[in-house]
Amino acid sequence: MAKVARLGDPFSCGDTIAGASGNVYANGIPLARDTDPTTGDPCGAGPTTIDGGAATVTANGLAVALVETPLKPHSCPSSSPHGGSISAGSPNVTAA
Repeated sequence: MAKVARLGDPFSCGDTIAGASGNVYANGIPLARDTDPTTGDPCGAGPTTIDGGAATVTANGLAVALVETPLKPHSCPSSSPHGGSISAGSPNVTAA
């Protein structure tokens, strides 16, 4: 089981989850899902989206995002396209 991700949780590349469910929460924070948007990497890359999630748990018909779920690749001005993954989430809510 992995920790679920929420609005505002970070990615390994420095990006942050910017969109989430409007009515499903973990620890009082909206739950992140597959295809929810990010804020954009601090390197200057624009926003991208979460790319995947739990195999068996959904919220609003979308897979729940988990720690280590990737984001869609994006390009920084100084590097080729690269990805990242969610690096932190709920301290006590998990899914598979």
